[in-house]
Amino acid sequence: MKKSIALILALILIISLAACGSPSGGEQAAPASAAPGQEQTEVPVNAEPITLNIAASYADGSDFINYLQSACDAITERTDGTINFQIYTSNQLGSVADCMEQMLNGANIVAESGMAVLSSYSAEAAIPAYPYVANDYDELMTLVHSDWWAGVRQELVDQCSMVPIMYFSAGYRNMIGNAAVRCADDLAPCITRIGLGTIGQEFITACGGTPTTTSTFSDCYSALQTGMFELCEADLELLYNSALYEVSDYLSVTHHMLCPAVYSVNAQVWDSIPEEYQAVVLEEFETAAENIWNNSVAKEAEWIAKFEETGITVIKNDEIDMESFKATVPYIVEAEGIDPAVYDEVAAILK
Repeated sequence: MKKSIALILALILIISLAACGSPSGGEQAAPASAAPGQEQTEVPVNAEPITLNIAASYADGSDFINYLQSACDAITERTDGTINFQIYTSNQLGSVADCMEQMLNGANIVAESGMAVLSSYSAEAAIPAYPYVANDYDELMTLVHSDWWAGVRQELVDQCSMVPIMYFSAGYRNMIGNAAVRCADDLAPCITRIGLGTIGQEFITACGGTPTTTSTFSDCYSALQTGMFELCEADLELLYNSALYEVSDYLSVTHHMLCPAVYSVNAQVWDSIPEEYQAVVLEEFETAAENIWNNSVAKEAEWIAKFEETGITVIKNDEIDMESFKATVPYIVEAEGIDPAVYDEVAAILK
């Protein structure tokens, strides 16, 4: 009898030990795998949620903001809500210069600026913004993915704590105001508002004109209305959505600059984001930038038609003497103190 009881107790002990081996009393389940064709995202350890505030010049409802918002939403989804964005349109966070300064001082701001403005931080960083260097989005991306730009970008990070995270162009820049522009000489008698840093100023000066600027682009309406300057330039969407046709007589489709721009963040803010999520941010923003460019090119005729409907006189691009604008490039290279050999190196990348 004692042997039978001992045998029963031994069997109970074996069953108990087997049951403790897995939560369900059987083999431990393997981790669930992603569905076929779906990339599995592993949440980084200790990834703290962060909200980045994007400073934008464009208005609510614009194509630019719509594409940017789509990218932000995709990033939030792909990072399981860890990386979030709040877009402040129409310069709500202040002027471009103010937002850049705040970002450089460590503020949690994604600051917008034309690449021409980067000349204040690195002379070479502004070369893609020179007239007729990058002539379309593909050429711009060829430059920013080159070894040459990798060195420039590292210089911005090391010396300024600035990390470019999105490169884009909302289309070619054009002139609007109370003077018709068909060649560079037409700018000579005019004061022209241009917001492209020293490069923009030098471009207008090389054309024989007088450059000026405003604290924010939204100030251009009243400045044109009161005659503070005769001309203002930007891409067609921004010019139209700012209603500048109400205070102008002419739109000149000059295509005088591609106007590449960047969104940048402070290096410490960027370093607080896990590398896996940094890659997601860069990927989605590059997709948004490509969509913004393709949309602007596809819709250029539509924007011009909208301007024509307002009654403003439109001078089409085939009426523009492009060579007169191209002739300003050597002047800008010299004025910016760029070694011509470096400029030639950049040009060679595109060839």
